[in-house]
Amino acid sequence: MSIKGIGTDIVLKKRFSEKKGIEERFLSLLEKKELSLINNEKSKEDYISGRWAAKESIIKASDKKILFSKISILNSSTGKPEVFIEGKKTNKIVISISHGKEYTIAFSIIVN
Repeated sequence: MSIKGIGTDIVLKKRFSEKKGIEERFLSLLEKKELSLINNEKSKEDYISGRWAAKESIIKASDKKILFSKISILNSSTGKPEVFIEGKKTNKIVISISHGKEYTIAFSIIVN
């Protein structure tokens, strides 16, 4: 397995809580459905900031232009984030998302 690209992104979480409705512009329909199941405001902020950071990291790792709207980051049954491009799961992109008190960071690796 060879690495085709790596990317990372870090975001200030309050950026997303201060701009109500920003998630409507970049979350996919499936991500919005997952978000609607979250009741805790902190968990919602983590979810939204995590999806933004993860998508940014994927775009930075890719040698192709990918639109935010074409990427979905959905949780597996174990909670692991999985990447879908245009609705199709891809095992060629591995991501990690971490949340701190004020920041969220995501890291992605694209493999051949």
